[in-house]
Amino acid sequence: MGADGATDDGIYPMPIDSGGVAMVATRDIAEVAALELIRLDAAPGRLPIETIDLLGPTR
Repeated sequence: MGADGATDDGIYPMPIDSGGVAMVATRDIAEVAALELIRLDAAPGRLPIETIDLLGPTR
C-alpha cells in the first residue's frame, strides 16, 4: 500500500463499521472528482459543499 492509502492494484480500501473493508477503484474516485470539478467550474455561482458517497462492487 502506498503512502496515500491506495494499493498497487488501483484500489482505495476504506474501513467500515465492524471490521469490513469497502473498496473503490482509484479510477472511479478520479472520475467522480473530475466530474464534480467540472460541475463546480460551470456553475454560475458558489455551490454548497456536498459529500459524495462512493460504493465498491456488490457481490
